[in-house]
Amino acid sequence: MLEVGRVLRAHGIRGEVVVYLSTNRTERVQTASALYALNDAGGPGNVLTVSRSRFSGDQWPGTRWIVKFKGIDTRDEALQLRGVLLAAPPASDQADNPDALWVDRLVGRMVVDLHGDEVGRVSALIVNPGGDLLELSDGRLIPLAFVISHDEVRVVVDVPEGLL
Repeated sequence: MLEVGRVLRAHGIRGEVVVYLSTNRTERVQTASALYALNDAGGPGNVLTVSRSRFSGDQWPGTRWIVKFKGIDTRDEALQLRGVLLAAPPASDQADNPDALWVDRLVGRMVVDLHGDEVGRVSALIVNPGGDLLELSDGRLIPLAFVISHDEVRVVVDVPEGLL
């Protein structure tokens, strides 16, 4: 399962919620799409089926959607979803792509610069509207945009002088 978004808050009185979509695959919120509410252990929990959605037109294009899930019909029910992480299985065209960057798999890998010097180990991925960030175990942050290659052991970054 891949984390694809988060429920931010309730929207209106008819059970709609605002969803921050952390993927560029907007089909995740199309009508009849199934999303999984991740449980506290990080595994898939309840299935939430999209009954309708629309782009919210906010300041970060494509990231926030107003979504109505089947069976969530009141504001009180929508409020219960606040903060829920949403997940989905990889799309079929993603699963077979050897060049795909699965950011969740970067956690635990060693980060090295272009000279091969170790920078630190990835401890988390921070979803940020300006661009996702790799958090190193010492707390330093590296924008995901600076990742130029990766393998099963390490992540190679090309960072500007002085960033680290």
